[in-house]
Amino acid sequence: MQEIDCGTEKTACFPTGEGVFFKEGDKPSENGITIHLSVPDNIEQASVRVQENGGKMIFPKTKIEVEGRGFFALCLDSEGNKIGLYENP
Repeated sequence: MQEIDCGTEKTACFPTGEGVFFKEGDKPSENGITIHLSVPDNIEQASVRVQENGGKMIFPKTKIEVEGRGFFALCLDSEGNKIGLYENP
């Protein structure tokens, strides 16, 4: 993965567009890195799967302000790790 420096945060993206944002001091937890994944359908359906598997939504579906970039939401997995969900436009 190529790492991109964004000031206080860094990002690394897989070739398919999913990526990780991280900053100094991050540890695996709700306060650790955020892994962003594209959902195969939409955030609403992904949210149901998250909750059915012991996770919870912590930030609602939100339009990304950059034109044509879709939507994102944040959840915690069953172990408390923060995951970003990305929905293509």
